[in-house]
Amino acid sequence: MPTVMTGASSAEKGSFSGGGGKNSSSDDKDTKEQKKVLQKAAKEATPFCEECEKKKEEEKKEKEKKKEITRIFWVDEHGEQKTLAELPSEYEITLCIATKNIDEGEEIKIEITDEKGRNYKGGKKSLHLTATVEADGCAYVEKVKLEYD
Repeated sequence: MPTVMTGASSAEKGSFSGGGGKNSSSDDKDTKEQKKVLQKAAKEATPFCEECEKKKEEEKKEKEKKKEITRIFWVDEHGEQKTLAELPSEYEITLCIATKNIDEGEEIKIEITDEKGRNYKGGKKSLHLTATVEADGCAYVEKVKLEYD
């Protein structure tokens, strides 16, 4: 009777009996059948494809690139960055929105609420502004006038 490995260690060796008095030609037939099954499974398996792997990796990186607004700041008529507290009420200013992973020409929408809880002119709790991202990755809303009730 032939001995076959049933596991990784030699302690797991066992004896294989063909059962029912089969001879060695039937053992060869079983081996040939197993080989055919394995060959068929190998043909049907998805082969490793270097291009496919690259594409999957690129898709993964694209998903990781989330569109986001990284910074919002105000600029006065002299081009100097200011906080809202530094600017007088009803003063025309430019809103600058720095973005990441947003394409040039893409429109973004901004909602602004007053940090002190004041309402804007007309009883509005927030201002809704739209801007287009430019080549430098920033979007600008010029001549914003913050007027409160």
